[in-house]
Amino acid sequence: MEVIDLSSRSFKGLRTLELPNTVYNTEGRIYIYEDKDKWNKRMHLVKRLYINSGPIFSNKLATINSLVGFEEQIDMPELVYPEKLLTVDREIVGFTMPYIPSTNLKEILNNPKTPVEVKIKYLKDIGTILEKMEEVRKYAELEDFYLNDLHEGNFIVDEEGTLRVIDLDSCKIAGNMPFCSKYLTIMNPSICNLPGKYKISNFKCSGDIIPNKDSDLYCYIITILNTIFGRETHRLPLETFYDYLEYLRKIGVSTELIDIISDIYSNKSNTNPKELLDGLEPVFYKCHESAFKTLSKIRRCQ
Repeated sequence: MEVIDLSSRSFKGLRTLELPNTVYNTEGRIYIYEDKDKWNKRMHLVKRLYINSGPIFSNKLATINSLVGFEEQIDMPELVYPEKLLTVDREIVGFTMPYIPSTNLKEILNNPKTPVEVKIKYLKDIGTILEKMEEVRKYAELEDFYLNDLHEGNFIVDEEGTLRVIDLDSCKIAGNMPFCSKYLTIMNPSICNLPGKYKISNFKCSGDIIPNKDSDLYCYIITILNTIFGRETHRLPLETFYDYLEYLRKIGVSTELIDIISDIYSNKSNTNPKELLDGLEPVFYKCHESAFKTLSKIRRCQ
């Protein structure tokens, strides 16, 4: 894998990438780096990792190397791959990736001015990406290729309107150890109660859950729920979760979609709900937490 070496002085001169207030990067700090190809300036992002030694760092380097090595076989332009390792005074501290002018998906989904059909479109695009990854697992000798840390903040929409996946360095690939995932945590008892479906990792210095198809679809469905509910739903008490699903049924959400959502906390395999998401458009605003709570309050008073 190619390496870019900067001096400490040069690195200190890099500009920090300003992230939206709602988007966090827990593994490293992002900088903007420019280089030249003859007369053309090219912009890249640099991710300087907070942890740059030990087993977590070694696992990160192995993951980055696998992504670069398998990029042609994966053949998914929606994915934003790492480019080169970054050294500062010859010490490996991170890696570079393309700079893509874009808007973070979380901003788009959280913005009340974004048309509902646009939100639904990008949620469906996530489902398409997962379908393509399933094909990669079948035909590219990458049986363990999963996004793992799938959440709204790890997608961007570029200037052409294409949904892209970022922070791929936390993915599952080529036998690496699992990384932490925002929605896959042992702090969620609903997941831990299903160890045959969401497999708990026994690796030291790794994420809580070993990624698989069910875990990626779980994160996808949680992302959909977050969008229609108006806040994060992965830690809702199960009683509230099922009350909300019953509420969705009563306002006209299809039984098929509700059953798919319900399955995330059962022993059944998870299903990609992409093709059913258009049905949310007519009732989108009724799905919000405020409407759900208002109706629940009225019923308690009756």
